[in-house]
Amino acid sequence: MAKVDAGNTGKDRGTGSPEEKAPGGEKPKPAAERKRVTTSDAAGRAAAKGARRASTASGRTTLPVMLAALSAGGHLRVGMEDTLTYAPGEPVRDNAQLVARAAGLAKIAQRPPLPVTEARSLLGIRAR
Repeated sequence: MAKVDAGNTGKDRGTGSPEEKAPGGEKPKPAAERKRVTTSDAAGRAAAKGARRASTASGRTTLPVMLAALSAGGHLRVGMEDTLTYAPGEPVRDNAQLVARAAGLAKIAQRPPLPVTEARSLLGIRAR
């Protein structure tokens, strides 16, 4: 799983050398002493108990966000309102195409889609 470094590591934010001062004037901690937080740790702390996470993305970020959400135990929402191309140079035909791709990725991630009745129950939607 990807790690997020909470320290001063980016070129645009300085070199992280001991001589460089961090915001507030203190010296930055050595890399070995910086706390590392995984994205799922941060998401878990931010969510209330029993809360559900759903992810959606626009354009080129669609696939990476879907895969990250599935790996972190979240749910997906897809639709043509967010994604106009299925692949570079290939327009989306319809919402069914996007749903099929999301369902396929969910199966690969061993998180198969719920049947409609279970999904409605999970979301608190009454049957038609």
